[in-house]
Amino acid sequence: MAEILVSQKAIAEYLGISLSKLKMFLPELRAAGVVFTRINGRPPQRRTCAVKSVLINWITLKAEKGETI
Repeated sequence: MAEILVSQKAIAEYLGISLSKLKMFLPELRAAGVVFTRINGRPPQRRTCAVKSVLINWITLKAEKGETI
């Protein structure tokens, strides 16, 4: 079973970057299908989520291209 990071803060901590830097990458991460938004609870709340294995694959692809986070 895949481990899911739930919240922008958890994703930023996992990547070892600041929350503001993560927010710069969010459009790229969403376009690549790495992060998604889940709506749950009453009242409904939006949560930014990412699957760890997909996040690792994205980091690997960026590293192969010579790009840094």
